[in-house]
Amino acid sequence: MFGYRWEEQSANEYECLRCGTRVSGETATDCPDCGEPMRNLSVPRS
Repeated sequence: MFGYRWEEQSANEYECLRCGTRVSGETATDCPDCGEPMRNLSVPRS
């Protein structure tokens, strides 16, 4: 039987689009410093 078991889910890293603040965590929607939207750096971009 084939399969892969995740040992531990790592936290994602997010960066603020305005001021550049970076945070790690499960989810982040707004920057804690300036309130602007944040982007997920863990998601590959094309």
